[in-house]
Amino acid sequence: MRRKAIVKYEEYKLAFSEKRIVCPFKNFSYQNGKKVFNGKITLKVHQNSQLDKILEYPNISEFIREIYTEDFNLLEKYYNNLKAIGIKLIYSALGVIRNEEYSVLEKYLSKLNDEIFNKVQISTWGSKSFFKSKFDTKKFNIDTYFNIYNSYSLKFFEKYFNAEDITLSQEINKFEIKNILDKLKERNSNVDMIIYGHTRSMLTEYCAMGVLTKDCHKDRRCAECARSDYALKDMENREFRLFQDMFCRTEIRNHIALDLRTDIKEIFELGVDRVRLDFTYENSMMVYKILKECIDCLKYSREINDRNRFKGHYINSVS
Repeated sequence: MRRKAIVKYEEYKLAFSEKRIVCPFKNFSYQNGKKVFNGKITLKVHQNSQLDKILEYPNISEFIREIYTEDFNLLEKYYNNLKAIGIKLIYSALGVIRNEEYSVLEKYLSKLNDEIFNKVQISTWGSKSFFKSKFDTKKFNIDTYFNIYNSYSLKFFEKYFNAEDITLSQEINKFEIKNILDKLKERNSNVDMIIYGHTRSMLTEYCAMGVLTKDCHKDRRCAECARSDYALKDMENREFRLFQDMFCRTEIRNHIALDLRTDIKEIFELGVDRVRLDFTYENSMMVYKILKECIDCLKYSREINDRNRFKGHYINSVS
């Protein structure tokens, strides 16, 4: 009976591709003309200290209006420092949050000024309800992990998540991006695209650092974990850096950085509103250098060295 049931289930699943799912576009109708200009470049950092050097950058708000951070340590201090030069620092919520973990997150974030959470970047469905109910969050940035892959999903998040900015999936190529944005000439949200960063390869519950520390406690990060300078090395000696969140989940980052900065003008011509630089373990000087090259390219048409740059799926998508 079990084997027969599995066969029936497999037949049902395989036949699913023959069924057509209809998502009426008219259901996404709303008033146009509400898009807010949020700059041409945005950053996302793993630690707030990575922003130290760019605070010295003259007239940085000419290109940057928002910066996203995963770090809530000294968040209010950096928020006020950036606000003084015309930039909003926006908290980026964890990639995975279990039901029982929301109360822990609230305990840390509730100590901060509620103004900081007027807008939040989210990667999970439950985050919207949490920030809306606990911090009265009005606007959201939809991060790349929602896999925005077509115009329907982009419209959906605009309407039901009140999304002011939406980051495209990193798995689509430039032709698919153009196709999506050609269909959505008039939209209320800014479309973001990541053009630099060590892409997340995996997010796992397994704590590699805990094996080394022996006395690891899940309820508090030990000093060894907090160092965040661990890596997995493969057979070709490539190093994949490891990071941990506050609940000891391990994030594995690609060994080579995606870098599309030399294509930045073409990307804007596709219809993208804003490009994003993602920083993980780069220090503040490296963040400044990469950002400055990007701004100089846009402002003065200065060329960026194109040698051996990894372009991910920009040319060829996963399909």
